[in-house]
Amino acid sequence: MPDGNPRRIRVHLAVALLLVPGCLIAQVRPAPRTHLPIEDGTDMVFVRVPFGNGSSHTTVTQIASDRSGFLWFGTNDGLKRYDGYRIRDFKPDSNNRNSLSGLSVETVFQDRSGRLWVASDLTVDRYDPVLETFTHYPSDPATLEGPVHDVSQDRAGMIWIATAYGLTRIDPATGNKTRYLNNMTAVLRSTFEESDGTFWVVSKESLDIFERRTGQITQHIPLRDRAAESAGTSANPMVRLFQDHSGALWIASARDGLALVDRRKKRLQYFALATGSDPSFEPGVRAIYEDQQGALWVGTDGSGLFKLEPDRKKFVRYRNDPDDPESLSSDRVLALFEDQEGGIWAGTDGGGVVRFPSRPLPFRRYGQSHSHTDYVSSAYEDRRGSIWVGSKGAVNRIDRQTGRFTTYLVGGEQAGLSTSDVLSIVEDASGKLWFGAWGAGLHRFDPQTRAWRTYRHKADDPSSLGQDSVFSLLIDHLGRLWVGTENGLNVFDPKSERFQVYRVSALGSNRERAIAEDSRGMLWLATLYTGMHRFDPATGQFAVYRHSEEPGSLSNDAVTAICIDGSGTVWAGTEDGLNRFDPASGKFTAYYESDGLAGNTVSGIQEDRQGDLWVTTNNGLSHFHRRTNVFENFYRSDGVPSDLTSIWKGRTGEMFIGSFSGLISFLPDRVTQAQYVPAVVLTSLQLNDTPAAIGGESPLKQSISFTDSLILSHQQRAFAFEFAALSYANPLETRYRYKLNGLETEWNEVDATQRLARYTTLAPGNYVFRVQGRINRGAWNEKGAGVNIRIMPPWWGTWWFRTACALTIGLMIWVTYRYRFRQVLGQLNTRFEERLSERTRIARELHDTLLQGFLSASMQLQVAVEQVPPDSPAKLLLGRVLQVMSEVIDEGRNALRGLRSSGSRTMDLELAFSRIPEESAVSVPIAFSVIVEGRRRPLRPAVRDEAYRIGREALLNAFRHSRASKIEVELEYAAKQLRILVRDNGCGIEPQVLRSGREGHWGLSGMRERAERIHARYRILSRPAAGTEIELSIPAHIAFEAQPPNSRPRWISRLYPRRAKQFEPQTESERDA
Repeated sequence: MPDGNPRRIRVHLAVALLLVPGCLIAQVRPAPRTHLPIEDGTDMVFVRVPFGNGSSHTTVTQIASDRSGFLWFGTNDGLKRYDGYRIRDFKPDSNNRNSLSGLSVETVFQDRSGRLWVASDLTVDRYDPVLETFTHYPSDPATLEGPVHDVSQDRAGMIWIATAYGLTRIDPATGNKTRYLNNMTAVLRSTFEESDGTFWVVSKESLDIFERRTGQITQHIPLRDRAAESAGTSANPMVRLFQDHSGALWIASARDGLALVDRRKKRLQYFALATGSDPSFEPGVRAIYEDQQGALWVGTDGSGLFKLEPDRKKFVRYRNDPDDPESLSSDRVLALFEDQEGGIWAGTDGGGVVRFPSRPLPFRRYGQSHSHTDYVSSAYEDRRGSIWVGSKGAVNRIDRQTGRFTTYLVGGEQAGLSTSDVLSIVEDASGKLWFGAWGAGLHRFDPQTRAWRTYRHKADDPSSLGQDSVFSLLIDHLGRLWVGTENGLNVFDPKSERFQVYRVSALGSNRERAIAEDSRGMLWLATLYTGMHRFDPATGQFAVYRHSEEPGSLSNDAVTAICIDGSGTVWAGTEDGLNRFDPASGKFTAYYESDGLAGNTVSGIQEDRQGDLWVTTNNGLSHFHRRTNVFENFYRSDGVPSDLTSIWKGRTGEMFIGSFSGLISFLPDRVTQAQYVPAVVLTSLQLNDTPAAIGGESPLKQSISFTDSLILSHQQRAFAFEFAALSYANPLETRYRYKLNGLETEWNEVDATQRLARYTTLAPGNYVFRVQGRINRGAWNEKGAGVNIRIMPPWWGTWWFRTACALTIGLMIWVTYRYRFRQVLGQLNTRFEERLSERTRIARELHDTLLQGFLSASMQLQVAVEQVPPDSPAKLLLGRVLQVMSEVIDEGRNALRGLRSSGSRTMDLELAFSRIPEESAVSVPIAFSVIVEGRRRPLRPAVRDEAYRIGREALLNAFRHSRASKIEVELEYAAKQLRILVRDNGCGIEPQVLRSGREGHWGLSGMRERAERIHARYRILSRPAAGTEIELSIPAHIAFEAQPPNSRPRWISRLYPRRAKQFEPQTESERDA
């Protein structure tokens, strides 16, 4: 907000504004006004823009455009923004301190930064289009004295505000203000900086060159003497300066009219604009603007709109016609502006705003004579270049050289055919003109003698005209006159002046709406309700083409127009589409509005010199480019009326279009394609069908037109974008296409009535919305507009919530697993202890009974053997029995050892495995080692015992059967497993034995079964003569007991280095020790 502190406002008493030195004052030299020719223009179409609820009765005082391309209208009812479709109002709002200050807008000005300055009532506001907020200047209203009349910006960037009693300069960068006081009689109206930097201050009394550095007046040019003020003019009339492209300085005064400033002579050259009954009354000028062609447009206070031609030699005046909705809406023109497409906007008093083209349109409009209607039902160019225009009951001849209209009543003065439409015109070889009229027969006119001859149907004369309603006329290549009537085709014999009628009787009434001849002399007939006919004049035979449900048939039986192009293709216009007929296949191809045709109801077709077609429809004129099969359409804003009747081609290729509002002519070569590519903007964001506000809790932090990205919550995933292509020539014919990347791969192409892209219930993620537009005859704006969209997931769909849920579920599974594992392991331990206890009891019973008995018997048998003489045969026998008993006792002891728990021997697997070589009782020395990796951890008893038995069985097999010279055992206490590896370099195991075991031996299968019982992984790797590896891997949570709370982490065990112990076979004395 600019600083309104009075101490920062420098007040300059501009003495030159109070008492201007006499040497600077140039006395007014009364001079007569310059009179230039003034013509009334009729070639302009004014398109009115409705305001609010459709009313256009609004006073528009200012028009401007911003950088985006929006149009801004200052009105007596606030500030209005227009995008070609919708008016958005900005008005004072007591609940919004950032709203517009005043309701009656006097000035709208865009500075170099793209922001708008708006003067309304007694205030000045600066509008920020990004935030859509108004900043009020100055902050202290008392610093501006009187109404604000003008806001401008000089080349240094300073803002100048002209008020009723002074001039204020504002520095937009700092907000500092400088005031230049004025006397109370000279009300300032505006300021203006010339291209050379000269700065003018304009009051209602004078023009003054103001030196901004010193605050002094360096040149003073008085306006007209006060005595010359017209009665009834405003006490504070508007006065503005304007510089044209040549550097000439013009003044527009609401009191004195239009004048040219002559700085060298220090005088004003006034121009006379009075055209009424009182030539002394000069209308005031409210607006002035120079278009891109150099024409000067002048808006007057009650006398309409004047166009001063670029050569400055003639005025063309346009005024309001209450009976013509396409005329100027009001004769009081208050504002003028030209858009980027070359359209001039005129703001009026009470008539809203109108738009009209500044460039000369290729379509020339002819008004009819004052005694007849503007309705045109037919047109024809004769051999002399005159245009004959058919209307209701008459034809008008237009002399192209003089522009004069001559009206002829069809059939002569006494014919009484004033209500009959002239539907067709043709000229024969003798120069006579033929006119076909609705319900009034055929008429021949001789321009030389001005004599008429009428041919009517006679019921009692079969050689008369077949029917009195004549739709179409054609002179064929033989000079014969063909007449298409309400009921049949007629050919006229000029010698006998009789008619021969041809009909397709089976079809009933043959309404021949149009006739065309092809290169073979065949006639093609457009008939109403009976399709398209081909007629052979040589045989008198008809071929009928009608609509059917079969593909490739005529689109509609109501055929209204026919045309044979240069390639021989037949084109038929119907009440439902344009048809192309291929004679070779007999098939039709139809074109509709969906294919680009302006309207589905076709009334006329003509081919131009380029081979393209021009088609009149119920919704405008279509130009069909044959090479590209693309339609280019023209509408009311292009100078083509919407109520077209048909189209005809002149002798030089000029086209003539009939309508209810006059005749239109154009040269196809001069109708060029539009090159303008409009900017596409987003105009509105809706969230859940509600327009999104800016700021606060809304995701929209600035105007949607300036927003690059949006973050939407889960509740805001139903949204819609409204968009507009800022083209104002014919916005309703603009085409759009949009898509949402991340959801759609194809464009959605829509017309201007569907400018809202709506999306609902989108999944969370990233998307990109893109929209492009093109005008009716232009190319797509490939850049378009777009916004990145990120839809956030709901709280239950966020990553942290899903992670927490996954962790919770995982923890629950782990706890459940651990609980179940402990439960099952406890059951296994209980069962193992029970089994171990039972085995111990059995071993004890066997030891105390059977083994002790065998031992006692062996001892007694030993005593007996010693008593038997050495040479007794019984001694040898008893010795053998004693040896067997000794072996049985040893085996019994081993069995008992197996039944009993390993006890303390398996508490330390390293030590337990180191004792196994003693059990093997091998006589060959074998290098044996036990290698331990990691830190020892307590093993669960059940697992410990099973692991020992598996390792013991593997080692015994290696010592007894492998014939190895080296056997190793690796014990690895890892974080995730207990690993036992028995490795030898012996003879290996045969593959067959590995697969099914050795008959009668259960060592290998027993080891596998024990491993499965404790959920361990058991693996044997062996090759003949290459040794054997037996690996047992037991998961840590199965093998190890739980660590106490004060135990160190498992990963520390990885820090322990590998260590190995070598065990050599013990001697008998060492074992005894």
